[in-house]
Amino acid sequence: MSHRASLAGCDIGKLIYVFADGALAVCPYIVFASRTPQSQYNDAEFLVGNILENEVGPALDAYDFHGRYAVGANTKCGGCGMNSQCGKGCPAAVISRGGRIGDVDDEQCPVPGERGRRGLP
Repeated sequence: MSHRASLAGCDIGKLIYVFADGALAVCPYIVFASRTPQSQYNDAEFLVGNILENEVGPALDAYDFHGRYAVGANTKCGGCGMNSQCGKGCPAAVISRGGRIGDVDDEQCPVPGERGRRGLP
């Protein structure tokens, strides 16, 4: 019998990162991913200010990634039996491959896709 585990959830907002220039990111991975040539996002969407220029606490507290973006907003996730307990994977991974937030993290999704590929045992 094959055991399928759902994907972990997104930790954006828990992995605060300060770049050398003082820019404050809600997640370093999503900023790096948004800077790849194939990204459809501007890194500024995931930066909340600059600690060298102003107070960033209020902007950081107010940043609501999951209120702005719907992770797992696609037909595959919506029709999956694991949808309610799945964390939908990493949006940064999707962005780094040129996808949109909400697309399937098909490199890690344990449910076979159109090509029958599985990312997890």
